[in-house]
Amino acid sequence: KLDQQIFYRIVENIFSNAIRFAKSKVDFGYSLADGMLVITISDDGEGFSKAMLRKKNTLFYSEDKTGEHMGLGLATSRVLSQKHGGSLELSNIVPGGACVTIKLAVNKVG
Repeated sequence: KLDQQIFYRIVENIFSNAIRFAKSKVDFGYSLADGMLVITISDDGEGFSKAMLRKKNTLFYSEDKTGEHMGLGLATSRVLSQKHGGSLELSNIVPGGACVTIKLAVNKVG
């Protein structure tokens, strides 16, 4: 059974980042296969920097120069995904933009 609070927290964190960095579009997709819920959230912004992709597993890594964002949402989402038997992966898409793939282990009910 999917923990609804964990699901909401992860999706809200990643979706709000996508909205913040998007130029005009955010895409949301999901699928369920082999006991894993796979969610992809992508935007048409600048994408992740090479440094961010290299340091993606560094807790609380942020490139925000304003000091308003400290990387807590991404770090929290990664930890919650792992605690729910899954993962969180960062990538860039062509022609431009960021993509976050969230995998969560789910059990069928019924």
